Amino acid sequence: VARNVNQIEGILSQFIGREESSKVIGRLLSQRGIDEDSATRHDLMQLQDESRRILSGVLGSSIAGLVFEDRFTYTDQERVELLSTIKEMNKTLRLSRRELAAANRQLALLKEFSENIIESLPLGVATLDRSLRVGYWNKGMEGITGVKKARALGAEGARVLTCLPPGRLSPRVKEGDVRCSAAGVNLEGYISRLTGASPGYVIILQDVTEKKKIEEELFQATKHASVGRLAAGVSHEVGNPLASISSLVQELLAEEQTPFGRDSLDTISLHIARIVRIVRSLGDFARINPRKKEQTSLAETLESTLALVRFDKNFKAIRIQTDIQPVPLLYIDPDQMQQVFLNLVLNARDAMPEGGDLKISLRRVGDQVEIAFSDTGEGVDSSIRGKVFDPFFTTKGPTRGTGLGLGVSYGIIKDHGGTIEMSPGGRQGAGFVIRLPIGGGSGKGS
Repeated sequence: VARNVNQIEGILSQFIGREESSKVIGRLLSQRGIDEDSATRHDLMQLQDESRRILSGVLGSSIAGLVFEDRFTYTDQERVELLSTIKEMNKTLRLSRRELAAANRQLALLKEFSENIIESLPLGVATLDRSLRVGYWNKGMEGITGVKKARALGAEGARVLTCLPPGRLSPRVKEGDVRCSAAGVNLEGYISRLTGASPGYVIILQDVTEKKKIEEELFQATKHASVGRLAAGVSHEVGNPLASISSLVQELLAEEQTPFGRDSLDTISLHIARIVRIVRSLGDFARINPRKKEQTSLAETLESTLALVRFDKNFKAIRIQTDIQPVPLLYIDPDQMQQVFLNLVLNARDAMPEGGDLKISLRRVGDQVEIAFSDTGEGVDSSIRGKVFDPFFTTKGPTRGTGLGLGVSYGIIKDHGGTIEMSPGGRQGAGFVIRLPIGGGSGKGS
């Protein structure tokens, strides 16, 4: 046991510093009610035990025991060597603790940096543990799935990742590429196994709706460009001999003919007229004669289009309803735009041979003007919806159309910087939505 309080304080000061050891001893004396000058052997033993516990937090209990228990049994030389060894160990321990603290700070910064990168990615990232419960869920995944992080964490992956195809997460996880859709959004991603200390799976999803749309538009534009060049050549090559044949028929009709000859020439004239319509459609599709764009009222263009069909006997059983809201004037080719409207109206008529409803609306949506057509006809099967704008594609049969109407309409709308898409109609019918930019034209030729 130490001989006095100063001796205990001296031992402590060698490891925690003179100022700190003085504070510690002063606090212990005050707590125990011990007078420094009249401390008994029992008091010194209590102080020594308390000091050993304090020193254990710095050096460890074993070394602290050596310092206090065996301190007074060694020779002076042995005590010097022991203290030197302990001080060196203490110094090394302090260095190790500083290095460990620095490493911990670096790890924390690295973890924060990694999480910031993952959170800022335009991708949905989630992890599943071995029991297939969600362990991580970034903001991108919140946006893609609509499921908040608080709800997702700890939940079964299959319950919150409902956008994945059935069977990808149960009864076992199927790794590899994944394609799916949710609420009209197309998704692509990958499921991969995680190894190491925290085994499980990582799921990455990306919204590719816009990418798919651009790819489809590019593919459609490429098809139209290729067929357009073909149509221009065919229209030109057929047009010239057709004009000669038509002139010859007119000359023969002017001469005296037998009843059979006149009937035959009339039949030829009808077929020539049909061929002329097809050649004209090819010319429209190929954009042989681009026209001038001018500032135009879409409402007036739409009204003039409806005036063309209002007294058509085939429209008597069709109820046309319009919802025309005020929209800005647009730089467009009014004749071409009327051709688009007429194509859509006539298609709706052909889809409702027994009658029905045709709803047409015109309104402004943000920086665009939207024109929507919706009929209650027989509709279009989902398997062929992607082909309706293809050149020469038709569901009417070979004698009722060339299949160029919607292809021509698609090209005209694209020429005006807009889009035309198929949409659900009324009562299983068909619908089309045209969107044109406001202020996108210059008034010059296309």
